Amino acid sequence: MLKKVLLSLSVAGFVSSSLLASSGAGAGEVEKIIKQNKLQVVDYDYVLKRIGDGRIGSGKAIILDARPEVRYQEGRIPSSYPMPHPIPANMKDEYLKVLKDKPKDVEIITYCSGVACEKSPDLAVELIGMGYKNVKVYTQGIPEWKKHFYTDIGAKTAKALFDKDEALFIDARPLGKFRESTIPGSIGVSDGKFKELWGRLPMDPNTKVVVFCGGYECELSHSVAGHMVAMGYKNFMTYSGGTPEWKKAGYPMTGGAAAAPAPKPAAAKEAPKNMGPIVLGEDEGTVDTAWFNSILGKKPENVTIVDIRGPADHAKGKFAGSINIEKKGKSAQEFVALLPKDQYIILTCATGTRSLEAWLEISGAGLLKDKVFYLDATIKCEGGACKGE
Repeated sequence: MLKKVLLSLSVAGFVSSSLLASSGAGAGEVEKIIKQNKLQVVDYDYVLKRIGDGRIGSGKAIILDARPEVRYQEGRIPSSYPMPHPIPANMKDEYLKVLKDKPKDVEIITYCSGVACEKSPDLAVELIGMGYKNVKVYTQGIPEWKKHFYTDIGAKTAKALFDKDEALFIDARPLGKFRESTIPGSIGVSDGKFKELWGRLPMDPNTKVVVFCGGYECELSHSVAGHMVAMGYKNFMTYSGGTPEWKKAGYPMTGGAAAAPAPKPAAAKEAPKNMGPIVLGEDEGTVDTAWFNSILGKKPENVTIVDIRGPADHAKGKFAGSINIEKKGKSAQEFVALLPKDQYIILTCATGTRSLEAWLEISGAGLLKDKVFYLDATIKCEGGACKGE
């Protein structure tokens, strides 16, 4: 959804080395730096086309926020990384990791606090000095961006809004995940059920809203944000860290609906731990994460691991032996028709959220009974090897 919105909103996409910072108090030094170093300046429309699906690192360019990191956490352009200028000497390696192994002609866009802010052109000059050949500056920066599009916030900013009761929190994960546990006071508006649930959104488009999902690899919050942009909402933001970061910080979470415990039948049987070659997880439809990791690269012949993300995400990091069949844009029937026959299927994604959603849709349609499962875990890759955590 976000990609469709970007296409409709981004018209000009103008980029020119002659597009200089707007005149005004404090802007003269920025203009001087740009002219002296012959920096390329880009506008809002150009940057909008480069943010990808909104997840950090998903952009078509590497977008760098040159402001102090505290400002980055308060609100940044979606998909951008922090790189405060001047880069602290003791943190230089950490901040520059985003450029590690990238070709010198990779596209980089720097931004900061507007036309009077020297940090973004100064950072651009430093990066060019390091040998990067395709560095551009978005001089209008975050002030202009916030007038037209949503920002992404960090955990402390989200928590401050929560503590002061200054924003409505929206959980974009599947409703099963929402009911299981969420940020207190949130409402569930699942991306996969947006057409049915959009009526839960506030009537006033100026209501302050925070949209979140299952962490930095989860695109659902940005997808819901795309719907909200199209509907005219003006005062909302995404919180990419989502429930994993929120829980890790020790912030409050609900525990789901507390139903009265039902009496156990005298001869109650334990749920089966295996289904064919599959070792089941604790929740319905899941596979055991430890078992899943143990079969990577040596899975049973009648088990197929299916990554339901898009090809670009699959290429960035995938489980050994997995195949890629994107679920997005396909009905349950269309998707199942593409799956290998006579196999036990394990659906995977980046955080387990999309795979749960796909499993619920397939199961709800009565397809592949006892043959399709999902991994409720986040993919973690190091040195080319990936596992679920």
